Amino acid sequence: MRYTCITLCTLVVMLLLPLCAGAEFRTVNPGEAQKLLETRGDIMLLDVRTPEEHEQGTIPGSTLVSVWDIAYNRVQLPKNRPLMLFCATGARSFLAGQLLDKRGYPEVYNLSGGIADWYRQGLPVVIENSSNGAPIK
Repeated sequence: MRYTCITLCTLVVMLLLPLCAGAEFRTVNPGEAQKLLETRGDIMLLDVRTPEEHEQGTIPGSTLVSVWDIAYNRVQLPKNRPLMLFCATGARSFLAGQLLDKRGYPEVYNLSGGIADWYRQGLPVVIENSSNGAPIK
């Protein structure tokens, strides 16, 4: 079921991509992403995985946003802030990032390899308490 949803999501995003060109869309590795997050306080970090995946652990400071909400334009994201997206392996976030780029978001980043590579690099991951969103230590 999960893989069917991921496949359908990928197909929907690809079909919805407008033909116009965006401003800046880049894929960054975990080290580059961490440096950007540390040096730029204006980046909005978006976790586009499922709530179940998010509950298993996430990057500190991230906000969970459904990839479906991005695909169907059901979420208002700020165009005046850079956006950095991640998923499990970088595929869904790449497609969502392309979509946002084509919609005119001026600065969008995709985390290459997703949270899996982030974790493999020894970078911080938190498990949030689902009842109040606070990190569990």
